[in-house]
Amino acid sequence: MNLAQMSLTGSAFILFVLVLRILAGRRLPKGVFWALWEIAALRLLIPFSLSSPFSLYGYLTPGMEQQREAAGSGLLLSSFSADASAFSPLALVWLAGTCCLGAYFLALYVKSMGRFRLSLPAHSAYIAGWLNSHKLFRPVQVRVSDRILSPVTYGVLRPVILLPRGIELENSSVLPYVLTHEYMHIRRFDAVTKLLLAAALCLHWFNPLVWVLYFFANRDLELSCDELVVQAVGQKGRSAYALALIDMEEWQSARLSLHSHFSRQGIEERTLSIMRYKKRPAWMMVLATVPIALFSFALLTSPSPSLPQTSAEKGQFCRWEDLPAHLDGLQQEVSELAEQGQLTRQQADQLMAGFRGQLAGLEQARDAGNVLVVDRAEPNTGKARYSLDQLCYLPFTADGLPNSFPCPQSQPKITAALPQGAESGIFMGDF
Repeated sequence: MNLAQMSLTGSAFILFVLVLRILAGRRLPKGVFWALWEIAALRLLIPFSLSSPFSLYGYLTPGMEQQREAAGSGLLLSSFSADASAFSPLALVWLAGTCCLGAYFLALYVKSMGRFRLSLPAHSAYIAGWLNSHKLFRPVQVRVSDRILSPVTYGVLRPVILLPRGIELENSSVLPYVLTHEYMHIRRFDAVTKLLLAAALCLHWFNPLVWVLYFFANRDLELSCDELVVQAVGQKGRSAYALALIDMEEWQSARLSLHSHFSRQGIEERTLSIMRYKKRPAWMMVLATVPIALFSFALLTSPSPSLPQTSAEKGQFCRWEDLPAHLDGLQQEVSELAEQGQLTRQQADQLMAGFRGQLAGLEQARDAGNVLVVDRAEPNTGKARYSLDQLCYLPFTADGLPNSFPCPQSQPKITAALPQGAESGIFMGDF
């Protein structure tokens, strides 16, 4: 898949999650949306997709057969060449935007780590006891800093819970909930999730829906973490946890004039979500999540590739990996023609040398990373690019080969067609 296809598929999934969030945001656990946002980010980052006969796109493209008939008439690969438009102006603009946004995140990370390194270990009997009862296979530290105004967690292999200086380090009304909340972030590897979201935004900065993904994913990450805290402290402790969030917000606001880590709207949404939380039966969760998982699978997968069919050559195309076997079969057919006297041994050898030379040329082009460039019929929609092993090929046959002499230049060329499900619309070859 190219970047545009990755972005389009990711956008479709983002829209699905947004609609689901609007329709069932209060009925489904926030962890469901947190998981769906992670899947959306991965879809934007992984340059390939799984094929499935249940793919939704296979049912949304009824014009695919016409596309295959137009493309399947044969694309001569004798003039196959490298893609010279890889560095088009649009590609350079995308690269510049990606580098700028990546530099911004990198600068933000370096600046934050510079502040975090000035922190000091939190010496407290309560924190020591808490750490002893919340052990992970990764060592967790609790430190204190006077350069932050709200608790924060950083690090993947050696996670650190960083507390603002001034917060009471003994068993206060706020500290147990703060530690539990940050512990949930560490246990779920939310630092990795944030890196995935940032990477998806850097690659797809041109797509407004990816900015929407980044905003709501970070929001649902906190909401789902709040639910885990409520599950840990129990239904009776949710009111105390909500009050702890409000107290922490007031504590931050009293010390911050220009910036607040949590917006008022964010605190209100989190507080309401905590107070509305109800533990649902397992069967109800399965009943709700199974259809979502199935629909997500159908939305994220691509149609199973099937061989193109034309009115004259139905069912005769093969895949890239089948070409050597078809060439071996042709060798036997040509040998039989030579034995029957329809071809001389020299003509048979010349024909086979020509076919093997074509296949060798294609293999060299594939190894060099050359691609097939196809113009879309619709204006201003750019070009589609396919690697050699994505195409379908017309197998070699001995039919008509005796008529190729005494004019060897009329020897049939290897032809190819676009795979089903690759693009929509009518295509015209442009090599």
